[in-house]
Amino acid sequence: MPQPSDVRLITEKRHLLDYRVTAGRVAALENAAGFNEPPLGFQDLVVAGLVSQTASETVAALDGRFAPQGGGRPVGKGELVFNVADFGAIGGTVNESTQWAAAVNACAAAGGGVVTGQKGKTYTAEGIPLKSNVWFDLRGVTINLPATPQKAMFKAPVTSELIGGGICGGEFGGVNKSQHWVDMATVETLQSFVMEGVYVHDFNRAYNGSLNDRFPVLRDSRIWQNNIGAYVTMNHPIFHFVDFRFNDVALTGSINDLYAVGCKFNWGRVGVQPAEGKTIRNSQFVGCVFGRNTEKGAVVTSRCTITGSFFYGRDNNDDGMTLQGSANVITSNYFGYEDVDGTWGGAAVRFASTGQFQDNNLIANNLFQVNGSTAVGIGQTGTTVLRSTTIAGNTVRCGANRKWIVLPSFANGKISTNNILITAAGLEAGNGLVEIGSMGTAGSDFTDNGFFAESTLAGEAFKLGDVIGSNFIGNRFRNITTPVSTTGSLINARWRANQGFNTAETGTTGITDGQTSVTVTHGLSVPVTSARWINVTSMSDMGLAGKFWISDITGASFKINIDRVAGGGKFCSFAWSVDVGR
Repeated sequence: MPQPSDVRLITEKRHLLDYRVTAGRVAALENAAGFNEPPLGFQDLVVAGLVSQTASETVAALDGRFAPQGGGRPVGKGELVFNVADFGAIGGTVNESTQWAAAVNACAAAGGGVVTGQKGKTYTAEGIPLKSNVWFDLRGVTINLPATPQKAMFKAPVTSELIGGGICGGEFGGVNKSQHWVDMATVETLQSFVMEGVYVHDFNRAYNGSLNDRFPVLRDSRIWQNNIGAYVTMNHPIFHFVDFRFNDVALTGSINDLYAVGCKFNWGRVGVQPAEGKTIRNSQFVGCVFGRNTEKGAVVTSRCTITGSFFYGRDNNDDGMTLQGSANVITSNYFGYEDVDGTWGGAAVRFASTGQFQDNNLIANNLFQVNGSTAVGIGQTGTTVLRSTTIAGNTVRCGANRKWIVLPSFANGKISTNNILITAAGLEAGNGLVEIGSMGTAGSDFTDNGFFAESTLAGEAFKLGDVIGSNFIGNRFRNITTPVSTTGSLINARWRANQGFNTAETGTTGITDGQTSVTVTHGLSVPVTSARWINVTSMSDMGLAGKFWISDITGASFKINIDRVAGGGKFCSFAWSVDVGR
């Protein structure tokens, strides 16, 4: 009686002979979603039930137990494996595209399986066809394009759909970034295509998606030195732990429902951005790194979440992140610099949109390191109105003469519970840590922020234009000469419980006989612009004077007047109070 291993080999041979396939073997790949470790073979129980059957009976039994399920990748144990060596490929610099195509076509004709090469060998090929349920196990294999390539390395045919398949392992080299690595452009719908453990370099586009990408997976891979790392169209791409490096643009396209975890978008011109006229929406970036890109780390449109990620500046000329739409959530990220990481030359976060409004964005619980000659933490391009945007709970470290927030318009928003430390000797006079142009009639809330300077600042903490209907409550200012300055209208603003920022004052004064007025200088931190904030009460006999009033209100003083001299040597005493928070 043969041993179980011998029985397995006999059974495999009968199976393959009945299919008239001499180049292949039955393998078992445990993970239906990807490629795991060595094949396990048939279970003894299965083999025992097949050994006495004819070849045809064996094939039928195997098909029934191990056939592909629902058109997807075969599940369970038992897949045909086609080695390109059995089709005449020997490796080297000779173009062996024909041999690779023959292996793929044989695999597809058998209902799907795995195409592989010999480990340790380097092959030259282009136009290798991609077909449903054909998987490439290329661990330990290198494939290069020919010297003058005419096609992508892997090319899908014109088809309405391609379901199942993928590439595991291998190094793939392009030539002068002239062709794509995987080209799905002629596929209307691609579903469940997996690329993992690959090293792809020097192509035009490493991955060029189909008209409708449904759940393409790229994981545990290096995508280096390409014009575009991945061009994805539409639905549900999944990128896990991919190192995009030295690409002009790492990730682009028209992207919806992207899920990127632990990816690096580093050392390129742009990390992530939509293609021209396209969007990146409903997407998540978790634990990613956007580092040292010369222009931008990430550009997203609407309803995106970026959390737990790192943004590093480079060469004083880049933005970390650009938001082009509404309802984005930016939380628990690090926007920073170290000596080896460069500095911000633009903005860590920039709002940029050509629309009329940009609404409901949240920037919360991030750490900002703002340095560089022109850097800001949060900035805006254009005049799009930011509405209902919250900037809260952030920790900020600013260097000399730097600005954290610069926004031309900010309506019905909230800047609250942020802690800002200014570490250098001072802020230039005329500069504000938070500069906002107009807040419209809706106003905004500025509450419970802390501004702490290591030494006295000449600039302002808040430098504001029109302050209409806004609240300033519970803010703290230390070593800041001018906590708030305004250049526009100060209407219906409320000020309460701010520390280091005087918004209420009381005192007494008087008008001597022979005089009809006295000027009161109140010394408030915010300019007084309305008589309704001033209260004056007479404390003595006014003599001949019958009435009093206030006039000549300036930002720092006002005048108390009486209608005639008191006479009789009387001194008209007054108690006064000013409260801009009333």
